[in-house]
Amino acid sequence: MTATRQALVPNTLTYTIHADGNVVLNVSLDPTQAQNKGQLRRLGVSMGFDSRFALMDYTARGPRENYSDRCEGSFFGHHVQRVDSNLTHYARTQTCGNRMGLRDLRLTDAEGNGVLVSTEGQVEFSVLPYDDHDLVNVEHDWELAPSKFNTAHFDFFQQGVGSGSCGPALTLDKYKVPTDKVANYTLRFSGLGKLYTGIANRPFAQQPVLRVTSVPGAETATLSGALTAYRSASVVDLRGAHLFDLPLNESNRVVFSTATLQKGTYLVQLVRNDGKNEAVKWFKN
Repeated sequence: MTATRQALVPNTLTYTIHADGNVVLNVSLDPTQAQNKGQLRRLGVSMGFDSRFALMDYTARGPRENYSDRCEGSFFGHHVQRVDSNLTHYARTQTCGNRMGLRDLRLTDAEGNGVLVSTEGQVEFSVLPYDDHDLVNVEHDWELAPSKFNTAHFDFFQQGVGSGSCGPALTLDKYKVPTDKVANYTLRFSGLGKLYTGIANRPFAQQPVLRVTSVPGAETATLSGALTAYRSASVVDLRGAHLFDLPLNESNRVVFSTATLQKGTYLVQLVRNDGKNEAVKWFKN
């Protein structure tokens, strides 16, 4: 699947979804056609991960934040930290936590469930419990409200700090975002532990004894099938984030509310009586 946008920086994102559940994202960014050449602060993509994936295990420059003009004291290697430790406590909140030279990143919970992000090409990254809007809308970090998601940036380049940490951002030209060529890099996402993406082949795909149905525009959906073979069920999104549990009964039919869900694709994740896991994908119209 390919999506092209004529945004501030024209970009093309190509997603390749493999049967084993891995997702490959090829990123192409064209700063040569940027609307504000010479003023770009960063060049890349961002996305949200469930906040329960609070442990960060990565191979890159670290363990402290580093940038193109402030990286000599940060050495390439294997580092393990908590996501909430990446927030740098500046006098005024601002974008922070960047690490250069990313090779791989594991975002997991305490049990090892989560996501592995592997890279090809030049990639620097940050993962914070807040997005950039949260950081610029307050003056001090104690004013930040808790977020349901951790925000990850995967950038080709982020502008150097220059004197921006203590005054006007006077950054040397060689540390500014390059705008003379197209930037390309690749991210590969793989599930770790018991994280389900809903993409990999599962027993239900070959033996569809369960199904979820919903009427377009309705605020309910129905899970039906041989439910007596299962001991628990829950609704999760495609990131594996738990949304709510479903009460199973002996009627082999459960009607549940979808009023709190936005339009999109979801999974009903079930645990069989023998302990095996299955999932059913469905779409709310």
